[in-house]
Amino acid sequence: MMLSIVPVGLDASVLGEKPNPQDFNTIRRIAREEIEVIDELEKESELIVGEFILQDLMEFLRRLGEERMQQIPLGVGTAKRGKEGEKGFFAAFRNKKTKQHFWLFETADKKIIRTKLDAIKFIRSRENESPVQLPEDFDPRPYLERLRKDILVRHRQLVHYRPSLKPPQNQVVNWLYAQPTSAKRNKLLSYFEQPLTDMALSDLRRLWREKSRWKVEEFMDRLIEFMKQHPHPSVERPSVEEVKEEDFECIAWMLVV
Repeated sequence: MMLSIVPVGLDASVLGEKPNPQDFNTIRRIAREEIEVIDELEKESELIVGEFILQDLMEFLRRLGEERMQQIPLGVGTAKRGKEGEKGFFAAFRNKKTKQHFWLFETADKKIIRTKLDAIKFIRSRENESPVQLPEDFDPRPYLERLRKDILVRHRQLVHYRPSLKPPQNQVVNWLYAQPTSAKRNKLLSYFEQPLTDMALSDLRRLWREKSRWKVEEFMDRLIEFMKQHPHPSVERPSVEEVKEEDFECIAWMLVV
């Protein structure tokens, strides 16, 4: 079995995107059999790269040749014949800012498969398998637009995700959100939206019970002091504004018919 990264007989070029040569440094390292690159791939792409993928990539590079591979632009697509019940649309995207990769497959009934190994199994091909003709009226843009939106929605869900907090920490967070925006309030939210240790929670309970003794600004000052006395590693979450749909560039796509 061969991994069909992008079949050699490309049918359609990038959709409105300027063709750019890809960075093949990783593939060069695979060709030189630098096994440690697999560990890097696992970490960077969150994909468990099995031995079968390593063999496929090495064989693909030897057959195609680096010079020809460098001529393949971003965003190209093709089609292949799929088994019954395995028809759909595959696309690989890359976040231009973070270089994170996303492999998705949309089934014929519009279900989106997001796990990389599950998504790529639909486009694995036999060594002698050739691409099939794209339907004459096929337009990949609606598929790419839906999958880009899906990636962005998941990103936003991650941004707004708040871990489950125990009382009274959750009450403190709700109280802070009810206060006018300020640098002090935002600093406290950044701290209190991360789970506290049991010992810190015990001290926070005592402080929360005495909240009525202080005015708003005074209580915030008390929380700042608490924060200094109970430091914990801050987890920086990405901002929604940092990523837009256009930041996810299409590497390649494939229609499975």
